[in-house]
This record gives sequence, C-alpha cells and structure tokens, in this order.
Amino acid sequence: MRHGIAEEFSSTGLDKDRKLTDIGIEIVKRQAQFLKRNEIDFDLIISSPYPRALQTAEIVFQDQPGKPQLRVDERLACGFSFADFQKIFRDLPHVRSVLFVGHNPDMPIIVSTLTGGSNIHFKKGTLAKVSCSSSEQGNGILEFILPAVYMSK
Repeated sequence: MRHGIAEEFSSTGLDKDRKLTDIGIEIVKRQAQFLKRNEIDFDLIISSPYPRALQTAEIVFQDQPGKPQLRVDERLACGFSFADFQKIFRDLPHVRSVLFVGHNPDMPIIVSTLTGGSNIHFKKGTLAKVSCSSSEQGNGILEFILPAVYMSK
C-alpha cells in the first residue's frame, strides 16, 4: 500500500517528516474499511518510518480484526528495493499475510517485479493484493489493485 495524501511541506521542511492531510486520512480510512468488509486481514503490517506511511499503517491496523503485529522497518523508507523486499520476506517464513506500507515509486515497482507485470501506477492511498509463495521475481499473482478514491472538500 502507498501512503495516503500528505502535506506538501512539513513543519521541519524535511520531506521525511510530512504527515497525512485530513483528506489523506479519510482516503486511508476508506481503504481500511474495504479491507474489513471483504475480510482481508493481515498477520503483520510493516511500515516505512516516515510519519505519512506510519499514520497510514496505524489507520489500517485499527480496523483489522485480531490486531496483527505492527512493525516499522527503516528499509521501507523512500528507496525500498526489491532486494529489501526479498530479505524481509525470507525473514517471515511463518507469516501468512503481510501489508507493506511505503512510498512511490517503490511500492508499484515491488508489485510489478513480483508479478512480472508492466508499469503500475499507484496514486496516494492505492492498495494492491499480491499472492505469492516465494519472493522470486514473477512469482506473484496480482489479485487486485484498489486505487484511492479522491474527494474534494
């Protein structure tokens, strides 16, 4: 999942410190409700340490039945690579379902590489479900992509 819409500038002026906007929070809540309604749950949620991603992960976490574990992993910060994904995947041999929350262009690249697909566009707040039994390139099956639905205020 890509984080929701974030403020353009943080109070510190640093990109890594940007937080979700009110609209971003609402969009992520809709995505979390979709997951809940469709009984799509996770054993583990792993988030980038950046506030906009961590806020996104926390919103999804709140709506998950059985409360999965929520972890922050520095590797999911901007620049998350397929090699990073493979390392994390290999460290989780008994985890059935994981939600990764990160950034653009990292998340669509991971989904594309895992599924052997073409370029995939992720608007902020987009969610993709990929099923795979290993972290090898082209091994995943893209079950769905749920673009965020933007609304005006």
